[in-house]
Amino acid sequence: AAAARAALEARGVVSLDAHGSNAAQMQSDLQALVQTVRTLQGGMKSAPLTDLENDYEIEDVVNRGESRFYRLPALPSGIGFKVVLRANIGDPDLFVCQFNREPTVEHHTWQSASDGVDVVQVMQGKPGYRDGRDVFVGVTGHSRSIFRLRATWIEARSNRDEGGMAGAWRAHKHARGRVADKIEASRLAAGRRPG
Repeated sequence: AAAARAALEARGVVSLDAHGSNAAQMQSDLQALVQTVRTLQGGMKSAPLTDLENDYEIEDVVNRGESRFYRLPALPSGIGFKVVLRANIGDPDLFVCQFNREPTVEHHTWQSASDGVDVVQVMQGKPGYRDGRDVFVGVTGHSRSIFRLRATWIEARSNRDEGGMAGAWRAHKHARGRVADKIEASRLAAGRRPG
């Protein structure tokens, strides 16, 4: 501790005597710094970020002039994404970005600002899209709005073919086919006609 104190004193960062008599001044300076940071944060009006589940619809409310922010966590096999905003009441606008955690009218990559249903769909190769990055969504209300929001990763065809509901259905149909083949084979072996 003495060596660290000596190094800081040599740089003029802190000036302490052997008894730490400058501790009260440091405490006061630290409290002033904390108050300054709180003041700056209060002026930013940062809203909490809500995580979205892939292909799961949520319902939320946003007041006039306010924004709500969401995050669709990255999907490594994703080749694009689609965000759908449906207004039940009011006129919310949709802003999407992969770089800014709080997309707004001033800071976004993609937007949709129509009445009723807003859709942003982005695929690989579109300017601003980056593989393996979270998608940030902002919903801003022109008036008090009640809305439904769904964000979905679009997977490469080979990834969908190997898993998910499509893969499960194919596996089910294949297994059903094998069972039918075994039943028909046992009927033939027993001397019965198929059907």
